[in-house]
Amino acid sequence: MNIKTLLLSSVVGITSIFGGVSEAQAMTCFNVPNVNARICNSYEGSNSYGDVYRLGFASNTGAKTGMTVTCRGSHVVDWNSNGNMNYSYLNTVANYFCSI
Repeated sequence: MNIKTLLLSSVVGITSIFGGVSEAQAMTCFNVPNVNARICNSYEGSNSYGDVYRLGFASNTGAKTGMTVTCRGSHVVDWNSNGNMNYSYLNTVANYFCSI
């Protein structure tokens, strides 16, 4: 299986993690360098802590999760996940997302 097929299946997996995105929400997807993974995100709005995003993360190893991440500038304020990936890995994903 080539990388394009893996990334396409990752996008399909990410879309299912989101549970469908309404037409009003714009979803952006991008590859994560050096990890063979993909993140899709949609902006949910802002609150007193920062900007809130819904993320879908999928790697070519089959790991996938959905997350809500709050960023203040390039720093993570808070995140939560409905996936079963370990805390350290999810924290890394949240930090990476806010830093870009």
